[in-house]
Amino acid sequence: LMPVYFVATSIVFLKPGLLSCECEFSAVHHFLHNLPQDLPVEDLIWRCLCLFSKFPPSTLQQHAGIFLPKSSPMASDPSL
Repeated sequence: LMPVYFVATSIVFLKPGLLSCECEFSAVHHFLHNLPQDLPVEDLIWRCLCLFSKFPPSTLQQHAGIFLPKSSPMASDPSL
């Protein structure tokens, strides 16, 4: 699930530029497709880990009221 947390962290980091885009699919796609080459990747990874610690998958499931079936491979994750 870390890629999901990383994308969420990246979107929050890019929020000012993203919100300045025209509210149209192609404009948002263009913005996300042409990300800056100098993104602070190490900082984003650190923020990602902090986000994961603050909101582990089990907390998100409880908050959403949506739980994984026992047969899901993700159900074997100890944080769930």
